[in-house]
Amino acid sequence: MILLGCGRQVLALFTLSTSVIGMFQHANIQLRLGPRNWIFSMTELHRWHHSRDKREGNSNYGANLIVWDVLFGTRFLPEERELDPEHIGISNMPNFPQRYLGQLMSPFNWKRLRDSARDQAAVVEGHLEGNENRTPHTRQPHFLHRKTEARTSGPVGMQLGEDILRDP
Repeated sequence: MILLGCGRQVLALFTLSTSVIGMFQHANIQLRLGPRNWIFSMTELHRWHHSRDKREGNSNYGANLIVWDVLFGTRFLPEERELDPEHIGISNMPNFPQRYLGQLMSPFNWKRLRDSARDQAAVVEGHLEGNENRTPHTRQPHFLHRKTEARTSGPVGMQLGEDILRDP
């Protein structure tokens, strides 16, 4: 934008609006914009972009505005249902961190996360050493059965629990 000759005020406003919209897009809150969903890319729309179903996830690419998705036919917001939190995320990495700080730390833990996903896939298929005769099974992701005491609430409604930094 600097190369296009934008002034400091325009850059500051763009940076501020992109940051605020990005926080709302990824916040775990119910935010309904109604007809404004045809203009802005906020929580209700962007959540579908993170669907585990690729047909749904290949949509709603707009960072701030949804205008390009409307023009190119990639806007997706079904009226008949909502996307449940357990259907959001990386489908082949069930142990991916579910909390904010854990996700921020994920690049530093990437090898462990990748290996954990690979090991879990092998368990499901019954291929881990010593498991050849076991019945294949799936394990419920740890975040669905772990209880965490909420100590405080973050700025956009996320709960910071005691295990936030230990989240895989």
